[in-house]
Amino acid sequence: ERRVRLCCAAAGPTRVGVIELSDGAHFNALSMQLSMDLGMALAHVSQRAAVGAIVLQAAGPHFCIGANPHERHETMPLADLASALFTLSRCCCSLRSLAVPALAAVHGHVPGGGVALCLNAGYLICMAACTFEHGNLPRGVCPLGGFSQTLVSRVGRTVALAFYLTNAVLGAADAASLRLVDEAWAGVCAAQKRALQLAEHTASHGVDALMLMRPTDAGTLGREAIGHAECRLIHGGEARPLREF
Repeated sequence: ERRVRLCCAAAGPTRVGVIELSDGAHFNALSMQLSMDLGMALAHVSQRAAVGAIVLQAAGPHFCIGANPHERHETMPLADLASALFTLSRCCCSLRSLAVPALAAVHGHVPGGGVALCLNAGYLICMAACTFEHGNLPRGVCPLGGFSQTLVSRVGRTVALAFYLTNAVLGAADAASLRLVDEAWAGVCAAQKRALQLAEHTASHGVDALMLMRPTDAGTLGREAIGHAECRLIHGGEARPLREF
């Protein structure tokens, strides 16, 4: 069963592809299967010349809770685990390689890998009750999926370092003031509707250069994957969840 749905692509005059994370049972945790499904959905959309913009959203109570706390890798050699994490990262970061703008509509609690995933979009819209958390330091892991670079690019080095070291949970208003997100709307449906409206406008009026993202360097993804794998193995191969969802 697919954990990512391609809801529509170039349907009628909109020319917008909507990709939805649909593993609500696991709060859209970044399992290998979800990441591979996301990569395949993005590859499919990228081959459709009529698509002029992409919206990434999610079903369920949370956009994405980051690493899957149920996946264990204690018996996996370091090289194999790092290779698997590198593949996962490339699938998630393929959003940045699209030739069209990508927007993300996020909701719920978005920690760690969830933040890293949505930072691959050029424009971020969240619901007003959304919260964000870095999550790497208390879990004892290195950033993954380009997070070590994309967060700095988005909010600046000082803010990124404080977000990491304090592990503060940011509400939507604080996230907007720090430029982590671009807009906040009253609810999930409102945020997703706003993202679709902006995507339709962008697709109809030409590419907005501000929403195009530079592809993440493969060397960065590789170094992150090795560091993250080493941390995972130190902790017995588990993802060590931040909290109970």
